[in-house]
Amino acid sequence: EVCPADPAFRDFAAGYVKELAGCGVDIILFDDDYRLTVHNADLACACELHLGLTGKILGRPVTRQEIENAMVGPQNPVRSAFQQAKRESLLEFARRMRQALDTVDPRIRMGLCAGMAAWDVDGIDAPTISRTLAGNTKPLLRLIAAPYWVPMKLWNNRLQDVIEMSRMERSWCGDGIEILAEGDTYPRPRFTCPAAFLEGFDTAMRADGTVDGILKYMVDYWSTAGYEPGYLAFHQRNQELYRQLAQDFAPKKAAGIRVYEAMRKIEGQAFPESAEKPRNFHRYLFSYAARMLSANGIPTTYDGTGCAGICFGENAKKLPDEALENGLILDGKAALLLQEQGVDTGIENFLGDFQSQEEYFPHQKERALTSSPVMALALKDGAQVLSWHMWDDQKVPGSYFYENEAGQRFFVLCFDGCFCKERLFRQYTRSRQIGNILPRLSGRTLPAHCPGNPDLYLMCKEDGGEMAVGLWNFCADPVLQPQIKLEKAFYNIHFIRCSGQLEGDTVTLSELPPYGFCGFVVR
Repeated sequence: EVCPADPAFRDFAAGYVKELAGCGVDIILFDDDYRLTVHNADLACACELHLGLTGKILGRPVTRQEIENAMVGPQNPVRSAFQQAKRESLLEFARRMRQALDTVDPRIRMGLCAGMAAWDVDGIDAPTISRTLAGNTKPLLRLIAAPYWVPMKLWNNRLQDVIEMSRMERSWCGDGIEILAEGDTYPRPRFTCPAAFLEGFDTAMRADGTVDGILKYMVDYWSTAGYEPGYLAFHQRNQELYRQLAQDFAPKKAAGIRVYEAMRKIEGQAFPESAEKPRNFHRYLFSYAARMLSANGIPTTYDGTGCAGICFGENAKKLPDEALENGLILDGKAALLLQEQGVDTGIENFLGDFQSQEEYFPHQKERALTSSPVMALALKDGAQVLSWHMWDDQKVPGSYFYENEAGQRFFVLCFDGCFCKERLFRQYTRSRQIGNILPRLSGRTLPAHCPGNPDLYLMCKEDGGEMAVGLWNFCADPVLQPQIKLEKAFYNIHFIRCSGQLEGDTVTLSELPPYGFCGFVVR
């Protein structure tokens, strides 16, 4: 076993870096194992060295059991000290590696393939590690979130979730770093991870246009180079599509609902007993707000204020002021946290958990199976209930609209997005409900919306009077005749990989096959 806090291991690793540099390489890239957590261990690295570092920060000795206890419940000094100890050890390791490399050739770049723990759980963030490893060269960072997560059903991610996670991570990095998406298809060949997953991910990230490239794994390196030619064949077939996406999508600005997701939350978070295993902390890296939107064909942005905002859970503690002035979609946890901070979100009291069997939507005259725990909230006068959670003859509010005396408007979903079952947001009813409430919430509508199609992923990019809309069908069923409602009327359209018809604010397209892409540009 090794630890970055161990001087002997740092010396060994520094020597290895020097040997690599002596081979004349251009780049040295640390893989996902640059981490302390989520690696077949219950509690990161709580070795004697890290216990000593933690105790030094606290000013007293600390035990492993104390640290384990500190990872449950509210924020506390022991957890903060342990997070700091992990951060310092990983940063010191990065400094030592850079110093070693500079003795051979300071022009060689050194970067990071970020693991999940590198974004928060280890007390540090991937951009900081990347900048430290870079020295005087341009920082290089490969994000984490890959197509292979989908066939392996890792953390319940679907392909649109992988795309949204990559876009979210990129938004945390700022400028001055070269960013690569993770186009990993492990374990190859296409028997395990189809090329359609890789191409869907790649084309979406190209359309997003915020990364510099993709580390694209197209060779099955367990076998000969020619064993699996399929990934490369589909890559070559899509060259013209890449060109179109680079021209019509990439330069434009993303439009849709602004997802507010903070990078660093673990240290200050109150963890329920269900999070008692620290290896489960990775669940807090995912954006359940983005999962809900992307499952329902609702476009997102991670910049500006969007046509409205969305904030789930602990992210409410780090909301910028402007988010409260533009209309916000909240889960029950975020609404409670804002209420505790003095923002009136329409909650009189939290009554505890309620087991929902179904959700009834009076305006749609429709009900949806939920089978999930939800939050029972007592609401203030003026809160308008828009749906109800039902169990036999019992019911509690399922969602509501509320405008407080300060003119701040909220659409609240009465569940904890991190711990509810996805039936609560993978619904046709939820997609239509969000589309319908938006004008009242923010005075805007979605730039484009195509409800009624499971896992139809939409991305909207705008530039002046021009808007590009991309549709990726990540469902096994074809979308027989996609009908997209636009925010306003347009009078000129250019189709990409499809045919269709534009009538004012409505576009009707030809059939979109499973795992296919099509799009259009309206002016």
